[in-house]
Amino acid sequence: MDPYSLLKVPRTADAAEIKRAYRRLARRFHPDVCGRNMQNIKRFLEIKDAYKFLLTKSQKSISSVCVSADGSTTEPCHGDLRDGSFLFVTLNARDALFGTSIDMEVTDREAYCPKCSGLGRICNNDNSLCPECGGKGYSRVSWSGAGLKVVCNRCNGTGAGTLEQCRLCRGTGKVVLQRRVRVNVPAGTRNGTTLKIPGQGAWDHARKQRSMLFVEVEVDLPESWRIVGKDIVSEMEIDCWTHLGGGYLTFRTIEGTEKVFTAPGELRNGRFVLQGRGWVDENGNRGDHIYILKIIYPSAPCPSSALKYMNMLMEMHWYSGTHKIFITEQDITR
Repeated sequence: MDPYSLLKVPRTADAAEIKRAYRRLARRFHPDVCGRNMQNIKRFLEIKDAYKFLLTKSQKSISSVCVSADGSTTEPCHGDLRDGSFLFVTLNARDALFGTSIDMEVTDREAYCPKCSGLGRICNNDNSLCPECGGKGYSRVSWSGAGLKVVCNRCNGTGAGTLEQCRLCRGTGKVVLQRRVRVNVPAGTRNGTTLKIPGQGAWDHARKQRSMLFVEVEVDLPESWRIVGKDIVSEMEIDCWTHLGGGYLTFRTIEGTEKVFTAPGELRNGRFVLQGRGWVDENGNRGDHIYILKIIYPSAPCPSSALKYMNMLMEMHWYSGTHKIFITEQDITR
């Protein structure tokens, strides 16, 4: 689908308009808002991909090259210096819940290319000399009786006979430096949160100061997990015997795995709650991890002895009003 139509923006939209459209759609179609099913997740991912594509396209600058903070790597720069301070980061659930610090490289100001000194061309090392200056890199000019040294126009002061395009700046003579910034992600950060960091974005030449840095956080939750308020809700499959008779169950939490013993009849309501293992709210209070249990019954016919055992457990632990609930072989194999 066309990304412009997906975000409902005109083809002349700038970066600010694209961001506003994305945030409006995210508030409406985020899986945590409209339900975490495959259809909603797919639709939101399409919106996010379209947003990233259009944001990059609106900020693309062919003549700019980004250089890492240590100068070891270079790549074409896709961020406009006036509005190039919108970054994305993906965190696991543990880092998002408890908070973390991450180092990111952001677009900084332009500078002369350190390899060609801003000339855009360098000597190709063929040992030939410039025919105009004889390899000296300058020529003498008389002015008011004085001799002045002027940089040779042909070799740009290198003295070389032949020059080639600088590979670092691609002949532009300038590079866009990148600066390393430490971003502190607060505890309880949720998927889609945008962190605003004043004074850490790109250099604003008009205002003579650094702009705002926006960092959008994506939380990579395990499959079937979703955050509801301050609780985490997930699904788990268990066999019918454990459902009725209890036993040891291994639950996956943000801290790791927990092995818990469940008594007979404890799982009769089809859910299990791990208290204090959920997310946190704006006040720092942590919720619960709620497991919705999916009962797995055997596909083969159930032996009569097993039916007697299961009905005994049901008689001991399960009641519906004043009537005992009994199951039949059809209930097991359906």
